[in-house]
Amino acid sequence: MAKQSWRGALGRRLLLQLLLFSGGLTLLMTAVVLWSDYRKELGLRDSAVYQIEHGYLPSLAQSLWKYDDQQILSQLDGILNFPFVVCAAVDSGESLRLQRGEAGQGPDFADYRFPLLYRQGEREYSLGELRVTLDNRLIYENVYERTMVILASQFIRALLISAFILLLVNRLITRHLRRMATWADGSDMHESLALARPQANDELERVTQAINYMRRQILRAMEQRDDALQELGEVNAGLERRIDQRTVELSQAVTELNTMLAELKDTQQQLVESEKMAQLGGLVAGVAHELNTPLGICVTARSYIEDSLALIRERMKDGTLDRRSFSELLNSITEGLMMIDENLNRSHRLVRTFKSLAVDRTSDYRSEFSLRELLQDVSGGGDSFDIDGSECVISTSAPAELKALSCRNTLHTILGALIGNSIDHGYPQGGDIHIQITVTADQALNQMTIDYRDDGAGIAPEVREHIFEPFFTTGRQRGKTGLGMHLVYNLVTHILAGDIRVMASDEGAWMQMVIPLDLNLHDVQRQSRNLKLVAGGHQ
Repeated sequence: MAKQSWRGALGRRLLLQLLLFSGGLTLLMTAVVLWSDYRKELGLRDSAVYQIEHGYLPSLAQSLWKYDDQQILSQLDGILNFPFVVCAAVDSGESLRLQRGEAGQGPDFADYRFPLLYRQGEREYSLGELRVTLDNRLIYENVYERTMVILASQFIRALLISAFILLLVNRLITRHLRRMATWADGSDMHESLALARPQANDELERVTQAINYMRRQILRAMEQRDDALQELGEVNAGLERRIDQRTVELSQAVTELNTMLAELKDTQQQLVESEKMAQLGGLVAGVAHELNTPLGICVTARSYIEDSLALIRERMKDGTLDRRSFSELLNSITEGLMMIDENLNRSHRLVRTFKSLAVDRTSDYRSEFSLRELLQDVSGGGDSFDIDGSECVISTSAPAELKALSCRNTLHTILGALIGNSIDHGYPQGGDIHIQITVTADQALNQMTIDYRDDGAGIAPEVREHIFEPFFTTGRQRGKTGLGMHLVYNLVTHILAGDIRVMASDEGAWMQMVIPLDLNLHDVQRQSRNLKLVAGGHQ
């Protein structure tokens, strides 16, 4: 048990601390005792000097006065018996020197000189001096010997006290702590902690009771955890079954939705094709209607010319064709030919306009250009110009650094068509024309917005609903075909991949176009979106 008491970490620390404390206390007490002993030794030395000075000087002076050498030597031997005195000598100054002991040299030796005075009556005679030498090393040796004895005794006492305290602490505390550590390291939690000691109401007993209480709490918590884990496992199993069931139901729903989506796509495609055919039928009907009038006039004029030619041939045969009638018939033929030429040209223009509606994506190449320069080119540099006696001013606004990668000629055509539409339809009562074109851009969204406004009569709500339809026009009596805004719509949506809308306005016409700034980047983004949609459809 003695080995176990100090081999443990706690025992070693306790022993070390006891020894350090005992050693420090021993050194302190030893220093105090030694200082006290040193002061006592110094007091003995001073006491010896005092006794020599006051006890021996008169008798030595009398012996020296009588020249009693034996008595002087005897007295010197008596002085040598005082502590720390190593030499005593009488010097009479007349070559008489009596000495006992050996006088040393050095800082450790202290010499004391006392005058020898003999008083006879009122006269006092100086007979010499007494020289006494004290060895301070004897003081140090005494203190050193006392130090060794004190240190040895104190160390043995401290060691014995430390061993006793260590054994006592091991018996009362340490061995029980080791038992607790062993129990905590390897014991079963179902086994309670018990110490091999009589039951006592002390700190160890309270710690043992607290540990056992915590053990019971932990066991209870572990049982609750096991119950909770079991319940959680059952809940998870139930959830997995429900998830599997929901997954099957969801898969069925997804299958049904995919089927419905496929049917909707087929229906949408059929509707698109039907709408295309309807639009194509309407377009063909409109073209036929527009061409029917000039071609009918041409047929009528041709019949009139044939009748005039037949009449000329008939009168030439009869010989009744005179100059006046010939001139009249020739003028009629000329008018008919002019009518045919005019209506054929009108038909040609209609056919050419109709062909322009078939937008060709390769008809205009893409390039990078400044929008401000394009607007200045469209507006004639911002200068006013005269149209049928009315002043026309086109104001433009665009950031100087704004550039677009798009179809410049197409955008120029669109803006020109909008300006022409404003001039043709926006001012039926005449008056000055003011047009404002503003361009803003959003680089993050890769789009620009072209805001077009005029201060004319505006666009009625019933007109806004049909303005982009082919052959819809409010100026048919003035020879307008109704294909200009339809062409603008096709160019914006098909060539520039943008959108155009007619906005409600109380003052003049207002249109907005949203067009990609960079058509190449727009194509890449659209292809990426299509790929994602395709991938999502396969998943």
